[in-house]
Amino acid sequence: MASEDEDMQDSQATQSTIPDSPFDQTAPGADDDEDDNSESDDEPRSPRTYSRFSSFQSGATANDEEENIPFHVERVCNHIDKLTPPQYIRFSLPGHEYGLLLESKGLEAVASKILDDEISSGYFKPDPQLLSSLKSLTLSFLTGIHRPTLKALIEGDLAYQVFHNHEVNKRAMELRDQVPKQLAGIYQIALVDKCGMSPTAAHLIEAHDVALHYTERSDDQEPERYEHFEEIDTYKHAAFPRRDLRWRRYLMHKVQGRWKWKTKRVDAFRLFLHNLKYLLDTVPNSHLAQPFPYPLRDIGYSSDLVRRAKDHAEHQSSNALMCLLDAVIATTVNNHVSGSFDGSPYKQMFVVVSFIPATIMSPLAEIALTRLASAYSEFSGVGLNTHPAGRSVPLPNDPPPTDAMFQHSWMWGFQNSAIMKENMADDQMKAKAKIDKLQKKFATLTQQVKDQEIDLLQFHYNKEHEEAFKLMKQSAGPSLRPLYTMSRTLFMEAFPEDYNRYYHEEVEPGFSSPPRLTRARARSLGSSSPTSSFEIIGPVRGAQTGLTQLNSQDDSEAPAQAALQALPQALPQQQPSLVVHPVDQVASSSTASPSAGTAGTSYRSRGIIPTRPTGWFRGRGAGRPSGSRASSR
Repeated sequence: MASEDEDMQDSQATQSTIPDSPFDQTAPGADDDEDDNSESDDEPRSPRTYSRFSSFQSGATANDEEENIPFHVERVCNHIDKLTPPQYIRFSLPGHEYGLLLESKGLEAVASKILDDEISSGYFKPDPQLLSSLKSLTLSFLTGIHRPTLKALIEGDLAYQVFHNHEVNKRAMELRDQVPKQLAGIYQIALVDKCGMSPTAAHLIEAHDVALHYTERSDDQEPERYEHFEEIDTYKHAAFPRRDLRWRRYLMHKVQGRWKWKTKRVDAFRLFLHNLKYLLDTVPNSHLAQPFPYPLRDIGYSSDLVRRAKDHAEHQSSNALMCLLDAVIATTVNNHVSGSFDGSPYKQMFVVVSFIPATIMSPLAEIALTRLASAYSEFSGVGLNTHPAGRSVPLPNDPPPTDAMFQHSWMWGFQNSAIMKENMADDQMKAKAKIDKLQKKFATLTQQVKDQEIDLLQFHYNKEHEEAFKLMKQSAGPSLRPLYTMSRTLFMEAFPEDYNRYYHEEVEPGFSSPPRLTRARARSLGSSSPTSSFEIIGPVRGAQTGLTQLNSQDDSEAPAQAALQALPQALPQQQPSLVVHPVDQVASSSTASPSAGTAGTSYRSRGIIPTRPTGWFRGRGAGRPSGSRASSR
């Protein structure tokens, strides 16, 4: 009885609708390639109704016994080492640029760039007035995706991480278990083995060669080629009753019951094969036996994920390029392995990336994940999407979309998505941490700038003083140098012995003062009386006049040299040298008779006028002698 009640509750829950959901539950299932072949004449499938978004709100526990799940995520894999792109890989996928932008500027910048790139490539032409709202809605959808799953999708190895990353594996199983109960979602299909590994580079090179010959609609190839082409065409379909050598199932489409060659599809296939060959050429021969780092993948949207997974597996209403490569890889690899198609190690791996809470989000969600997964065949050698994303479910035109509709969808997704709230909280914490880091860095830089300013001011201050000091020395040097030279010359001629005695140490001319005449030196020069003063006596008035003129002229040394040359002419020719006498001795000798000789001659009669002690040799004794001034004029 209890079991019957539970079955009744499940039935009622299955037929219920999501309250206040902006999702159009009558939206048809999406088709990745609108012109893909569809041989089956199955009856139209009625739209399904679903239960609440239980997993979308809080997640669900994985249930391996759930029925009607056409795919299964393996929990255990024999692979231990994490797949990393080898060093020989010299290329990067287009989606890697979004990954760098996500780390540097955040998810908002990624959402904006996705739509800008889609518009610039001509794939998407929205109303310019709604562009801002479209970017906000794209941001809200990306925010609701499990963040580790989103990063794995951008890196290009989601199929591998589903088996080897615990968080990604857990989220994939939660979404898998909730597929029969959900409305719509975005999925990825990858051509990988049971461990999520891509075929080896050698297998892809051989598959590339087979697919390239397959796109040549001719009847002059090797017979083995046509046998292989028949295996490819009958991999999931029955043999065509009127087939010929020019028949290619995956290169034709059905129009009014008749199969026709589709040139546009062939051109798209050849462009993809050209991009794939460019990537394979980077692999050295020593790594051909290793799995290719990035598996072939397709991104799609559907409002009925269970039915869509079956369609892709049976190559019905599916992506023609993906179906062709699936058949080519399976038939090519099995020729070397087991000879049986059922034993192919590489099959389609169907992984639900995220559910979609509103129809208006569907085209934007498909565009965003196609760009992030590098799934466009035109721009990468691993993407299998040959048509612009979002075309299968265009934006609703009745009524036309408005900002209020976008806001309602965004708020509904936020209120019903626990992952979205967690991601927003994580983004806010990361943004706050980044702001704090920038503030600390700014404070450090500000302090460094202040320190540099102080150092610069101190440098200029010291430099100005240094330049001023140099300028002072340069301006004072030329005038002091001749004066100092003349003083030494006069002193050398007047006191040759004392000159050698007291100038025993060379002095840098022009910048240092000559040695002063101390009291001890004064005592040794003449009188033993400590009160004696000394004067230089001689006909040096002309020299003093020359020195006075030197101070009033320019700073050049020419006047000083001229004064030195004229100095011998100013001195008496008959007197070999000047004599220094103590003042009291001079006074006593002035009264001697003229017959006493030169030493007793009166100074006034000889024209010698005693002068005050000069600034160089002024006595530092107790004072001047008693009496009047020694010189009179």
